[in-house]
Amino acid sequence: MGGERRAHARYPVKLALRFLIRTKKVLSISGEGTTLNISSTGMLFRCSEHLTSGDTVTAALEWPPTADGKPMILLVHGHVVWIKGGQVGLRVSHYGFLAQNIPAADDLESLNKLALPRHLTPTKANASFYPSVRQ
Repeated sequence: MGGERRAHARYPVKLALRFLIRTKKVLSISGEGTTLNISSTGMLFRCSEHLTSGDTVTAALEWPPTADGKPMILLVHGHVVWIKGGQVGLRVSHYGFLAQNIPAADDLESLNKLALPRHLTPTKANASFYPSVRQ
């Protein structure tokens, strides 16, 4: 009855993140925060910036380095589905790992380049590209 309704398990992960919000291809907000939990299709994070439900978000998460010490970031792209206090629920539509350091908060040019989702993997298979995959 009042049990878990999510289709994908959430994992408690606390990672630093930097994000950008776009409104009609125009950068409107950039900020920093911390993840609280993450799944293959969603993420809960905390930030102090004012976000709005429906905002398009690209976030770079500071992932633990590889075994040989190379820096990694997890890049996620999605939409804000709810906000409560300083917590933001994000529906993730695309994701990808990059072998690099997370850009500085004031390096908007680098963050903006990362915000292009075309090199990311969709969380849901595209039926026209993968006709045999059930949605």
